[in-house]
Order: sequence, then C-alpha cells, then structure tokens
Amino acid sequence: MRRRYITTPLVLATFAAVIIGFWISNSGFGAESVAWDTDCSGDTASADALQVPHQTAGLSVQQREPCKDIGTALAARRYESAADGGMDAMSIDMNTTGNTATDLGSRQPCARINENNIQDADETAVDMITLDVTATNIPVATAMNAFQFDLAYSAANLKVTAKDVTLMLAATVGSVPFDASDSVPDTDGSFTGSAADIAGEKTESGSGVLARLGIASTDTAVASQYDLTLSFAGHVDAGSTGYPPDALESGAISINQACSGDGTPTPTATGGPTPTPTPIGQTPTPTSSGTPPTELTQGDVDCNGNVTSVDALKELRHVALLSVSQTEPCPDIGTDVASVWGDVDCSGEVTSVDALKILRFLALLSISQNEHCAHIGTPESR
Repeated sequence: MRRRYITTPLVLATFAAVIIGFWISNSGFGAESVAWDTDCSGDTASADALQVPHQTAGLSVQQREPCKDIGTALAARRYESAADGGMDAMSIDMNTTGNTATDLGSRQPCARINENNIQDADETAVDMITLDVTATNIPVATAMNAFQFDLAYSAANLKVTAKDVTLMLAATVGSVPFDASDSVPDTDGSFTGSAADIAGEKTESGSGVLARLGIASTDTAVASQYDLTLSFAGHVDAGSTGYPPDALESGAISINQACSGDGTPTPTATGGPTPTPTPIGQTPTPTSSGTPPTELTQGDVDCNGNVTSVDALKELRHVALLSVSQTEPCPDIGTDVASVWGDVDCSGEVTSVDALKILRFLALLSISQNEHCAHIGTPESR
C-alpha cells in the first residue's frame, strides 16, 4: 500500500487538527460555533489556522463579532452548538468482555484490585485491570476520523501501564491510525488518549472500543475506591469538525475492598474534544544544515528567537517526515546538542507529545518534563 501520508499535506492537517485543537479548545468562539472556527466566520478554513500564530506573535487578528478572543476561556467548551453530531456517550467499561472495535457488551462500572502481587479479584494481570474507553452510537453523518479524552485517576494509588488506541479507529480496511496519546507508564494522575486516522478519508461510525488501557495499583496504594473520570472528550470528523459526546460515563477501581454502589458518578454533559500524542518510532532525515548557535532556547526549534505555535507545527512536520524550514544556523530537529533538539520533555526522542507541550506552554498550562530538562522558553546551551 502506498504510504500517502508522506506524500500529501493531509497528514499535517490531521496532526494539526488533533493536537492544535487542544489549544483552540481553550479559545473563544461564538455561542453557536464550529470547531476551530477561530474567527467565527461559520466554517473552518486556512484563515483559521493562521489566526493562532498571529495571536501568539502579537499581531492583529480579524474576527466576526461577537467572537471570543483567541486565548480567552470559554464559558462552555463545546465544539458544536446543541445540535446533533456527537456520540451518545463516551464511557469507561471496567470489563472488556464482549467489547470489540465495532461492538460493545454490557458495561461494568467498577472493578477490584487486590494489592498482593497475585492475579486475583477482577485483575487481568498481577495487580492490574484492563479497561475500555468506548464510544456509543457515533452518527454516520459525523463519522470519526480522530478522537481524544483525558482520563483522571489517583496518582498516589494508580498508574496507567498499557494502552491501545488503534481499535475502532482501525476498523476500516486501509486505515492508518496515528497514536497521539501520552506515553506509558503514566503516573501523574492524568492520561490523555488520542488518535487520528492519517489515511484521511477513512472514518468510523456506530459503537466500539476507542482505547484499551491497563491500569495497575501502585506499591503504596491505600485500600479505597478510586474514581476514573473522563473530560475534554470527543471525536473529530473527516472535515476536522469536533463533536463532544452527549454524556460521559466514568468508572472506578476498588483496591483491597469490594466495589461500592455502581462505581460511577452520574453521567455529565461534556466539553469539546481536545485532542493530544506519542512516538511512532521513525526518525526523519534532517532537512537543514548549519552550525548550531552557542545558545539555544528550549522549544524554539526553528531558531527564530521566539517559541511560538509555529515551532509546534514544525515538530509535527518532523514527526511526519516532512521538510522543516529553520533560521540558520540551527540544529536539525532530532539531532544531539545539549540534548536531542526539539525533545522539549527530554524523553530521549522527538514525538508529537513535544509539539503538544509547546502548545501547553504557550497556553500557560502545566507541562511535565523529565528531571534536569531545560524549561521551555529558557536557554539550552551546547
């Protein structure tokens, strides 16, 4: 099969829609807005993609009023108005029995782990539970090309140890799912699951498993029941329009005790999709040359003197094996300087997660990095 995502701009648009959508979800639209319609013109176009870099650079941004300024908070983070378009529910199912990429069994809201170094209770491995994040009734008219969710859990008692986000998204023959989720193990109490089909025209509708996760107890886990909650969830169609689900259904893990109640908070109305990222195991061929400057700024991957959303875009181009323009002299993304250039979280390689973290930095949100890693926006000397 021809690898179209290397030879067409579609991959870049898909990556940008999924990941930059996270930042845009924190921006303002009109009361009945369209996903990522940053100028409130009523549709998404190339002009919208230019608005964010303009705002970041302090340049004027043209919008149709009333329209929230880019970077300001929304009262309600919905991608579409109350009109139909979202799935009936995005849910956590603590029992994967009967669940497949295209079908769902009955949902179990809670499962038990006995923290004893033995596989027992509801465990699928020693002191670990396998759960599904599912989609119920995605409409054909807004069939899914990408999705995202944030899963909150107790960092002191639980950790995400395994993931597979290529189930429902890979159901159609010819699909090329791109895993844009947080890497595992994830131990900070918040896991972002996200994926996009970079084959472009391949979409999924109906019900099925979006992601299958392994969650284990920590060595210091305390006996109690811990909620697993979803937020910033939704799916994106082939036209890059995002739709939140009508409801979110959470789950729970009970450690060293029986599940109490149904283990699930009352389903809640949702915010808009806020997509995010992980490595694909490929190293692009460098496309620029030159002697790196003596002092570099973490996150300023094109060496233009400022960290902007354009740097995040260039990280994505690098991951997608596309050419990257830089202000010379500048090290190629992925080459070794003080650390791997462009690896803003110092994980050891450049991935789409680094692009997301640049966007989080620009949106003044928290960023996780490995120890002894230069903060984004601070000098990184050779």
